[in-house]
Amino acid sequence: MMLDQVRNLSHQMRLFGIHEACERRASEALGQQLHPLEFLRLLLEDEVLSRKDRTAKARFRFRADLEDWDFNFHKDLPKAKIKELSELSFLHNRENLLILGKTGLGKTHLATALGKRLCQEGYPTQFLAVNFLFEEIHAAKAAVAISTSCAVSLKPRCSFSMTWD
Repeated sequence: MMLDQVRNLSHQMRLFGIHEACERRASEALGQQLHPLEFLRLLLEDEVLSRKDRTAKARFRFRADLEDWDFNFHKDLPKAKIKELSELSFLHNRENLLILGKTGLGKTHLATALGKRLCQEGYPTQFLAVNFLFEEIHAAKAAVAISTSCAVSLKPRCSFSMTWD
């Protein structure tokens, strides 16, 4: 009962590392008679490792944080907009986010920082440059075309049924 409550709360709080590890860590704590703070430390370490793993799977090209955003250099993007983006309102509102601009304005930094924030919140994220995205779409379309072509060529040219009286 208590374990279910911890798992439910950790899931609600998007603490997926704790959610996954709490049963194992609780058994360890009981078996080894760990101090409650040691048990808590182990759970928090599991959460940190889980978040690092999610960030690594996203395949970001470099490290970037919204806290490192240089407002003196990026004067075209107001602080209020960065704050709104950092709260992931586009995600919660189920909106798409398209970042456009000239070379050197910080699009990749912003996208990476937002992706990292999404990872920290437990959302599956993958960094993909637009040219690679189009390559993936093209490959997927080609695969569907080949699959459809094979299915058509494997269909019988005619079908008939016979009955014997």
